[in-house]
Amino acid sequence: MNRILKEKKGFTLVELAIVLVIIGLILGIGAGMVGPLMKRAKTIETNDIVNAAVDSIVGYALVNKKLPQWTDLNDANIAATEFHYSLRNYKDAWGTPLFYAYDNNLFTTNICTRPTTNITVRKCNDSDCTAFTDTSNVAYIVYS
Repeated sequence: MNRILKEKKGFTLVELAIVLVIIGLILGIGAGMVGPLMKRAKTIETNDIVNAAVDSIVGYALVNKKLPQWTDLNDANIAATEFHYSLRNYKDAWGTPLFYAYDNNLFTTNICTRPTTNITVRKCNDSDCTAFTDTSNVAYIVYS
């Protein structure tokens, strides 16, 4: 009888419990990382979409000598305009349409003859915006 018990091999309940606890800890840590990793991936994807939109606008401006016009796609009465047709993807990674602000004079006249624009962008360097950097002569802004 002693010989039969010695030949049986396997895991004890304690060993199985320890393995299950370790697997549970690994899954718990992994599940906690999914949210931040998904947010970071969508942020990177949105940056790529915005950069592609900027390149599309530059290409459109080179060919047509003017900036594309933009309207709000959320307004059901307004059809998609030149801005939306010039982009491959006009929505960010979260499905929100891209926004586009531009100098109104740059889609009616030849942009090559304009030395300045009417848009200035202010970037705050601190939370109170007491220190900031201004960038003038901005032709357009694409944002999400």
